[in-house]
Amino acid sequence: MANDLIMLDEAKYMAEVVNLVLDDGTPQGLTVANIPNWVGVAVSSPRNLLDRLRTRPEIHRAGIYFLAGPDPEIDGAMHTYIGQGDVIWDRICETS
Repeated sequence: MANDLIMLDEAKYMAEVVNLVLDDGTPQGLTVANIPNWVGVAVSSPRNLLDRLRTRPEIHRAGIYFLAGPDPEIDGAMHTYIGQGDVIWDRICETS
């Protein structure tokens, strides 16, 4: 239910710092997220910025990525694909 209180085991869940890089200075553009002491990276990009995304060094590493854009089936809605790969760019090329 919406009002249920969820208790988290504090030993399992600890606060983490996430560093965000807003490539064009806006949250709507390409975003790269890094967590200190983690070798991966998370990348979020609108589909229309794939050419810019390809130039980022982080995209040629292991990590997860989010591709966001207009939903082709629902007018006015957004669609987001979430994926992961040993080399993110290679994986994006396979799924795009």
